[in-house]
Amino acid sequence: MQKFIERPTLGIRFRKSSREDSVPALFKTPFIKDVTELYCKTVDIDLMLQADRKPEYAYLSVFNMGVWEPVAWSRVVDNDEVSFKKMGMKCVYLPVFYNGKEEVSGGYPFIATTTKTVHKLIPDRQRPIKVRLTRKYPVNPMAYGLNNALKNLKIERSDFYDFRKTEAFRIGRIENDFLQEIVLTSSKKYRYLKITSDMIKEKPQIAEIYFYDQNNNLISSLVESVIGSDKSEAVKIFDNKPLTFSVIESPIILDMDKLLNVSKIKIMPRNDDNYIVPGNLYELLYRDRDGWVSLGTKISNDYFLNYDNVPSGALYWLKNHSRGIEERIFTIENGKQVFG
Repeated sequence: MQKFIERPTLGIRFRKSSREDSVPALFKTPFIKDVTELYCKTVDIDLMLQADRKPEYAYLSVFNMGVWEPVAWSRVVDNDEVSFKKMGMKCVYLPVFYNGKEEVSGGYPFIATTTKTVHKLIPDRQRPIKVRLTRKYPVNPMAYGLNNALKNLKIERSDFYDFRKTEAFRIGRIENDFLQEIVLTSSKKYRYLKITSDMIKEKPQIAEIYFYDQNNNLISSLVESVIGSDKSEAVKIFDNKPLTFSVIESPIILDMDKLLNVSKIKIMPRNDDNYIVPGNLYELLYRDRDGWVSLGTKISNDYFLNYDNVPSGALYWLKNHSRGIEERIFTIENGKQVFG
């Protein structure tokens, strides 16, 4: 979380020195006002700076789009103590100072908890853990509503073009945040499929639907089978592009031109594409005192990533080298990712 800046005021003034160019741009103007306390709960933070030499000023930075950005400053007193006022609670901060134009770490990152207490995120290599990662960015709360709307989706199979006799089913229980899998027990083969919703409100918004045959092989090129509906909308659920989606307002009917046993269906609701994507290249890093340490790159072959021998108690960052820019730091609590 960043500090909030509002209308002009007297603000921050640094005395002139030969190191004036080391002052971050945010603090070079006096025409800013800190209004963080108007938007969230705040705490005062006291720290002992870890530095080889005593700097004149210290800063607290937050992680944003792959870089640490300073959001608060304070003078360093003689015994390397530094105090920061009215900082947002439950945020991850990194103490830093500047040596000329170079940013230097002033300690481990920490979480601001209660007044004048911090929880330092120090990697423990003597107690490594195994982690399963499912996302690189926190879930947007809107996603839960989109997932719940999948309960209104109905899929029918039939031998008849007019669907006068059908075998229908619904998703039922929602299993996870972004991808629902349905295993069908019937071994009967059908020619026609219909995707529809009988709800007036909360229409399902579908990014992708994957159908699999009895041998667990993906049935491809289904967009060519669409009949009796707008192909420009139907193509969005078969284009293998998670950021495109179709709102199921009218039935999408598929003529597969032959009898097929659909044994499994995977349905992906409208989403932010920040989950683990099969085929993408990822890298997990943890924050040591002086910088990020890589735990290696992996190409995912599923919708999750497993890493072994991960130092516990640290701050982590999962990078996607294939696509996307949204990435957020996180901790691991009870085996789960908790984004900062």
